[in-house]
Amino acid sequence: MENADKDLDYRKIADSRGLSKLPYSSYLNDTLDAWKKRLVDSFKGMSRKRQERLIEKNAVVLSVGTTVTFLNLIYRALPLLIRVFCIPAAVVGSYVFAKKCIAPFVISELKEHLNPEILDEEEADSLATHEKAESAKIQQ
Repeated sequence: MENADKDLDYRKIADSRGLSKLPYSSYLNDTLDAWKKRLVDSFKGMSRKRQERLIEKNAVVLSVGTTVTFLNLIYRALPLLIRVFCIPAAVVGSYVFAKKCIAPFVISELKEHLNPEILDEEEADSLATHEKAESAKIQQ
């Protein structure tokens, strides 16, 4: 119900600004909605391990990209010695920071939205036999 209200609000704003009268605006919105749905369905169709890898890759891309963009802004102001040693260290540091801090944090925050972990066959078999033994003990 809330989404419908939000959609109505967005439409009212678009109408007041004349955006809904632009040619192809509904086509563009439909295309973007279909693309978003496809991304969501694709993410939900992945295994837990692939979802975590995707989150990790995106964290690395954003962290290293932000660092490189910032370094690009101040590059000319840095002395040569700092350019040679500190810039590679900053890029490697941002990579490690993304792998060790950002990705685990995002994964823990999105835990309820990720697919459940599927155990290997050996782990599943050992877990099943352990559960059967536990239930047999309880029944006795």
